[in-house]
Amino acid sequence: MIVFASLALGLALLALLLLLPPLWRARCQGGAAVAGRSVNLAILREQVAQVDAEFASGALDADQHVSARADIARRVLDEETQAEAVPMARGARVAAFAVTLVLPVFAV
Repeated sequence: MIVFASLALGLALLALLLLLPPLWRARCQGGAAVAGRSVNLAILREQVAQVDAEFASGALDADQHVSARADIARRVLDEETQAEAVPMARGARVAAFAVTLVLPVFAV
């Protein structure tokens, strides 16, 4: 019986070692994603200023200006859509905790 319990515990630990690293990695990358997003938004703000300056200097006509601003607005929306994926890191943390608790219970 002790051999079976030892093997079951060993297999449960092995399963945890295989399942938890990706979940913890997702948690750790959440902060990097927020920092990258803020950098991307700053770049997009600079591009808007550049497009406005080119329009003011006459290098762009009205249609090109509207088109360029619409393109930048689309990219801002893409950044915001990607930002909505960041809170999933909290869900990954909850999933990792649940797996840590539930897997050993079902293993025995």
